[in-house]
Amino acid sequence: MRHIEDGIYRDRQDVLESDLRDARSVGAFAFANCTQLEAEYFSNGLAVICEDAFFGCKSLEEVTLPASLSRIDSTAFTGCSDATFVVPKNSEARDFCVGKGYK
Repeated sequence: MRHIEDGIYRDRQDVLESDLRDARSVGAFAFANCTQLEAEYFSNGLAVICEDAFFGCKSLEEVTLPASLSRIDSTAFTGCSDATFVVPKNSEARDFCVGKGYK
């Protein structure tokens, strides 16, 4: 499992989707302002999504969050207002989404 470094794809307009199936954590601003990013693929094993990791990803349509998530920063998905979140029942991810009013 790997850590996606802080800001690694920040402001890149050529990132349309990202396969993070082997990621353990996503750093701060890792995909911030990737305005063309439409899909995110996470798998069980992802534990942390840091602040503003997906800030401003306004084209993000669907995000599936695994039950393994133990920490999602409150600003991780700021500006992703059109995204639909698919989350397991009774999970940290569900609590996060409900608390933020995400659909």
